Amino acid sequence: LVLPAVLYPLFGGAAWLFANTLLNQQTRISVAGAEHLPADAAGVPPLLAGDRFAPGLLDAGSPEGGTVAVVRVAGDPTDALRDRQADAVLEVPPGFAAELAAGGRPRVTVRSRDGDEKSKLAARRLTGAVRAWEARLREARFEQRGLPKDFDKVLDVRDPNSEKPPVKKAADELRDTFARVFPFILMMWLLAGAIQPAVDMTAGEKERGTMETLLISPAERGEIVVGKFLAAAAFSFASVVWNVLW
Repeated sequence: LVLPAVLYPLFGGAAWLFANTLLNQQTRISVAGAEHLPADAAGVPPLLAGDRFAPGLLDAGSPEGGTVAVVRVAGDPTDALRDRQADAVLEVPPGFAAELAAGGRPRVTVRSRDGDEKSKLAARRLTGAVRAWEARLREARFEQRGLPKDFDKVLDVRDPNSEKPPVKKAADELRDTFARVFPFILMMWLLAGAIQPAVDMTAGEKERGTMETLLISPAERGEIVVGKFLAAAAFSFASVVWNVLW
């Protein structure tokens, strides 16, 4: 009776604090080789705007993290990751702008720290921003060749989930996580609710010396077994109902 009353409010508070921290934290991303990006006068959609990504490339209210700042680090970008000066690094190779202007497919690399959840989230947001920038570059390339911006889009796919507000998305993801975890928790409580009375009504009765009294009573042995089984089942299901209520 006591554990669910304590654990579930504790879990709920911890989940709320985690979500609140995730929404308000600042993600630091380093762009190594930013000088190799196309110049603003090149007529190419920019990736960066000062210490931020260009407007529209990154949603600051995304449930995957709070605001994103582009930090300038000197030296090896791997050292910046190891020293936690940046949560993720975008490496732009030399000759990137020239290869892009020539119609090539220059490569960029996204790096993150292994085993660091915050760094993985930063890398995911960085990859999303680069993908959005890639879409703008593709549209600009189409326009340069006299094609419509949506030349490569055969279908107009609408996803209602992608149109939800960021807070709603975060709430839905939290709900889906709980929906996957709660059945397992309820099965554990189903067992826990049966173990204590079952042990007390078998080994406990032998220790207290009351098993012999039951066996010499007018009740049949089958009735005693069924009674103990029903009692353990009642406690088990009652514990599940109690947990569902909480």
